[in-house]
Amino acid sequence: MNQKTIKKILNLNTDFYNRVGDDFDLSRQSGWKGWGKVTEIIRHNFNDKTFNNKSSDKKILGVLDLGCGNGRFYEFLTKEFKSFAYTGLDNNKKLIETAKNKYGTELFWEADIFSETNMSHFIAKAESGKFDLIVSFGVTHHIPGKEFRKKWFERISRLVSDEGLLILTFWNYHLDKRFNKAVREIATDKFSITKNDLEDGDHFLGWGKAENAFRYFHKYEPEELKRIDKVFEDAGLRLVETFDSDGKDNHLNLYRIYRKTGRN
Repeated sequence: MNQKTIKKILNLNTDFYNRVGDDFDLSRQSGWKGWGKVTEIIRHNFNDKTFNNKSSDKKILGVLDLGCGNGRFYEFLTKEFKSFAYTGLDNNKKLIETAKNKYGTELFWEADIFSETNMSHFIAKAESGKFDLIVSFGVTHHIPGKEFRKKWFERISRLVSDEGLLILTFWNYHLDKRFNKAVREIATDKFSITKNDLEDGDHFLGWGKAENAFRYFHKYEPEELKRIDKVFEDAGLRLVETFDSDGKDNHLNLYRIYRKTGRN
């Protein structure tokens, strides 16, 4: 996929969430089912006492939430753990303002998580520029272009501290009835993208009755997931667990959990 199309798709997704931000916020008020198992994995990896003990001799774990939206995962963490240093990044102004008003202005920042330059300022806030726990829920399917995705995965792999965790989800949209309404070409008041601009697994989906509101999404095939695993492996991250969860049938999202071995 060429850079012009990548930029157009990223702008399309930004425009989509600007158009439907209020409705999206109202439809995203509760946590995900899979976060329960995520909690178990976090406790097992870091030791429950590390998160829950506020004494000065215990390290406070740094958490980076990429694509944090309205802050649902932060709220979930506060109910499960007593102490952690959280940074949430999202490029949607409305959702970030909602999160700031509800949880605190120093926790959430408006930032383009797909731009290395844009993220660098916020990453510098963490100790040594690394985080013990990085999560990105509902984001990976919005990343256009095979090479662009690879570079993004390489970039975030460098942000994980030794013995830290990286937790990603991949949308199993082919198991979702809404996929029946997906299209390969769009022409709106701002954007025109044809199937010739796209790669395999790329589609667009609207939002209810909203006019000219479309989002791009990508379906990861098993072979691409293997290539992503190799990217992380080269950065010292090992796949330690994978499971399906969320939705009515508990198959809406594929969770993949990676652990930094400390070799790099």
